[in-house]
Amino acid sequence: MKLIFLFCSCSCIMLGGSIQWTIASGGNGHYYEVIAAPGGITWNAASAAATALGGYLATITSAAENNFVFNLANNPSYYMDVNGNRALGPWLGGYRTGPSSFAWVTAEPFVYTHWASNEPSNSNEDENNIEYLGKCTFSPCALAATWNDLSSGADTFYNQLPIGYAVEFNTEPVPEPGSMAFLVAGMTAVWLRRRHSQLR
Repeated sequence: MKLIFLFCSCSCIMLGGSIQWTIASGGNGHYYEVIAAPGGITWNAASAAATALGGYLATITSAAENNFVFNLANNPSYYMDVNGNRALGPWLGGYRTGPSSFAWVTAEPFVYTHWASNEPSNSNEDENNIEYLGKCTFSPCALAATWNDLSSGADTFYNQLPIGYAVEFNTEPVPEPGSMAFLVAGMTAVWLRRRHSQLR
């Protein structure tokens, strides 16, 4: 049983945690992953990182897709509690194109929205990107699937950066070479352990 667990652990690490929203379950067949950035990350840096991985910041075009992505992001590791009245969540692939208009990085139609109360607010007229946000009147804030417009750099009022971003891949992402090496090492360890037990 321990050997099976070791192999599964290596596989999960190799795949980088990407999960497919299957067509059979009503999805689009794309893969999604939410990545933690503990030190905080700007929208531009998150977008560049998503592109480097072979994907893009997640674009949300339906309530079902929003629920799917939020279920992956529904973890305190991806949210920053700010001043006890908001939880800054992962970046998404939306950006402002005008005073009250937004677009997705993929140029998909920006029709479906799920804004938090009183959002988008464009405070200080510099909130040009979209992230998940939980609002509350007490700490800690509940994590939420609602959206907020936020400065590309940091929260306008509290100078905090989101600590995560959601990535979408049109096809299954290719494991990074380092992850593949880790998988091979794990499989080798399993084989050696089994071989050793057989020789006893």
